[in-house]
Amino acid sequence: MYSRKFLIKPPSSSSNQMSRLCAFGRLPIFLGLVLLTQFAAASQRCEVPKESVNILMFMPDERRGSFWLAANHFAKAVASDFGISLRVVEVEEPENNRVAFESLVKRALGNTSYEQPDFIISMLYGGGELSQLSLFNQHNIPFITINSSLDKRTLQLMEHPREQFVNWIAHMSPNERLAGKQIVDALTVDANFKQLAIIGGYTHSSVNNHRIMGAIERAQQIGLSVVPPVYTNWTKAESMKAANALLRRAPDFDLLLTIGPDIAAGSIEVMQSAGKNVTVGSFDWAASNVNLVERGLLEASLGGHFMEAGWAMILAYDYLHGLDFIDETGPLIDTELGLLNAHNVANISPLIAEHKWQNIDFKVYSKCVNSVLIHYDFSLLQEN
Repeated sequence: MYSRKFLIKPPSSSSNQMSRLCAFGRLPIFLGLVLLTQFAAASQRCEVPKESVNILMFMPDERRGSFWLAANHFAKAVASDFGISLRVVEVEEPENNRVAFESLVKRALGNTSYEQPDFIISMLYGGGELSQLSLFNQHNIPFITINSSLDKRTLQLMEHPREQFVNWIAHMSPNERLAGKQIVDALTVDANFKQLAIIGGYTHSSVNNHRIMGAIERAQQIGLSVVPPVYTNWTKAESMKAANALLRRAPDFDLLLTIGPDIAAGSIEVMQSAGKNVTVGSFDWAASNVNLVERGLLEASLGGHFMEAGWAMILAYDYLHGLDFIDETGPLIDTELGLLNAHNVANISPLIAEHKWQNIDFKVYSKCVNSVLIHYDFSLLQEN
């Protein structure tokens, strides 16, 4: 089996892209996920649209962070355009571990007061991926997993989608280790630093760990000393405590990497209060990170993957109507995050900060609905 890569990239004004998108009367203004493939148009034809499509989605409670708030809003906007009946089961703090999450999944799928879903979209919890895939698979409902960093060892145990677990249709997730390297590159391209400090999230989070591993690898390659990372529960309050502890333990760092947006918000507040002059980088295009970039307090942030749930929903819609995306995307859809900084924040801010998804017609991304679409091209567009 094989994989294809989605790239989250800056707005492009190239003539090829402009002419292609003008067929829909739209122009690109914003970064999105662009599928980098050169396959011929699918010979399949879309089946007659179902009267209703029911999708069940498992997603962390939007109150647990600005990333999940944006992801939730984006997914609901996509569902609205397609007339999809979307049921979001929010994973609240007590279920924020693999054992409790699996119990939540069992309750949700066993709840007879809801109609049986046609498709499931979910993240996975680190350390329990195999049992979670088995749990989803046994219900004989096709599903896509998203936003979960899987290493080679885990994939060897699970095999690829459509192999051991036949109802596991695809996995869409960023290359978090690569992202860790890329954010260090972005932060150091025009400046010389001596010491990198890192404030991370949960130690059991594969996303957190892979980002940190990539960042440390790149920092060491370019000669930066690295302070041992400190960890939090991803919240602003805990991040403020961690930042204060970091200042006491290693006050000489001049570059700070925060592994999530709420960590960035808390850490920057502490740095300002302490009068600490430090360059800060982060991950995610959450509204708080957009605001920090606009204010000049955050140098750069890699993100855009909050949109994965919405894009997975479009692939699910086409799949349920007889158009399988496998020949174009492969079973492993690898997303490479895009850079948010002072140069492009004006383009990104209106959509992220204000959630103006209602201005976007998401149906143009579906091969079923948009009969002239040859390749999946998940670039966010807006009327010119």
